[in-house]
Amino acid sequence: MDGKQVSELLDACFEVRRLTESLPPLPKGFRQRYNFVLFAIDCVTHEKEKCRVSDVSRQLNVSLPSVTKMVGELEKMDFLKKVPDQNDKRVVFLELRPKGKQYVARTKAFHSQWAANIQDGISLEDLERINQVLQILKETMPKSLPDLESDSALALDELETGEK
Repeated sequence: MDGKQVSELLDACFEVRRLTESLPPLPKGFRQRYNFVLFAIDCVTHEKEKCRVSDVSRQLNVSLPSVTKMVGELEKMDFLKKVPDQNDKRVVFLELRPKGKQYVARTKAFHSQWAANIQDGISLEDLERINQVLQILKETMPKSLPDLESDSALALDELETGEK
């Protein structure tokens, strides 16, 4: 891959980032990662009716403490509630509250409409290939980024002065 191809790839990544900024605004205090938690709860409850923190952790491949923290924050915002198991008080199930259900439904509708709009321009094969390439980038880019602290990389303060 030459410099021009890398530049085109980075430009495309920035354009995709700009697209995500055109998504509907998030509720006040809502973080983007909360989407994943709400969607995981929705998905698990459709599959097996009851959802635990460990189910969300497994679905998202995120640590239990991280999910527990996000669940607590979403509970405070009234998007979900924790329901103790009647038989085992150590077990807590997660349920979407009406606000959480409404948010998930609205977001799913937006995603469906967006997907319908791009179907005309991107074939299923192209979409699968894009997903494959993005997965490769996701796995390799963090490992391949240059170390900006090393002597071989151009330091940002050198850009300001123009000296080396």
